[in-house]
Amino acid sequence: MVKMERLRSLFTEMGFTKVGTFIQSGNVFFQSESLDRAALRSQIESRLKEGLGFEVPTTIRTLDEVRAAVATDPFKGIEAGEDLRFVVVFTYDPVSIAGLDPKRAEAKGFTFLGQTDGEIFVLMRQDPGRPGNPVAFLEKELNRKDRMTARFFGATAKLLDAAEAHFGKPN
Repeated sequence: MVKMERLRSLFTEMGFTKVGTFIQSGNVFFQSESLDRAALRSQIESRLKEGLGFEVPTTIRTLDEVRAAVATDPFKGIEAGEDLRFVVVFTYDPVSIAGLDPKRAEAKGFTFLGQTDGEIFVLMRQDPGRPGNPVAFLEKELNRKDRMTARFFGATAKLLDAAEAHFGKPN
């Protein structure tokens, strides 16, 4: 496990400003002069591999993109529980879930409620004895090894709150 202090240090060494982290899960927020997402991703992944000794696939979102994902809230009106979780899958590049077989997804405990260009919203049933991993399911079903990461929707909303507190809320 990487200490968040070390992660912040690596981002600062890359010249990013206002670097912050959120919980022990690799969520980093920062400011950059560059608007070239592909170049940023390449720079970050290269430096993290060098500094940590292993590959760290990344997805990058602007604060406005995270705000939009949280505002989408396709889970509104659905009650979460011990066995029902709300998940946001953040994708490296846009993917389409249009061709997914809903019955296969349901059999694995996933209901796909929608998507944006960079996020897929998943209602995940956690039945005993069946671990839920929408990322692995999506990679297999879409026959892609896209770099995706998943966060619970509530954690994503808290990440947004933390980033807005860090940078200041928009007017």
